[in-house]
Amino acid sequence: MVFLFEMNIFVVQVYTGDENKFLRFAEKTDFSDQISFYFPKRELMVRKNRKLVRTTVPVFPGYVFAEAESISSELFAEIRLLPHFGKFLKDNLNITPLPEDEKRIIFQLTKYGRTIKKSFVVFDENDKIQVQDGPLKGLEGLIVKVDRRKKRAKVRLRLYENSFLVDFGFDFLDRL
Repeated sequence: MVFLFEMNIFVVQVYTGDENKFLRFAEKTDFSDQISFYFPKRELMVRKNRKLVRTTVPVFPGYVFAEAESISSELFAEIRLLPHFGKFLKDNLNITPLPEDEKRIIFQLTKYGRTIKKSFVVFDENDKIQVQDGPLKGLEGLIVKVDRRKKRAKVRLRLYENSFLVDFGFDFLDRL
């Protein structure tokens, strides 16, 4: 199945921890009609002081996504002047949009919103995870490890040639 989306997705490396600052500066620019930036986050439950607390953490710390048709040399010159900007991926001399398969996965994860919430899963008779609903539906082949106690699925995601293991939350539905 081939997915074709109107806009390309580019990846900007920013100083880790300054992603939201970069976004605030980018929103105030006069080129925001040519490009839109976003910073995907994921919601997880973590244990703090013996209590479960909902927290929001980055999917890709230090990376901001940009949707645009293309990055012209003029647009690049403006973006690189933004505070907290590091570089475009692959590099500033070879600004390349995400390949279609990686773009499809980012779209799948963020189609419910820029903050990725938990998915709902069941386990079949062979204890294999099956995602019934949520951002991970259709991405079961990327799940490399499941922690039932923490209700997390470790998923292998890629950006260009780099591979990342990212935890996403899930909740149980009754067994099939």
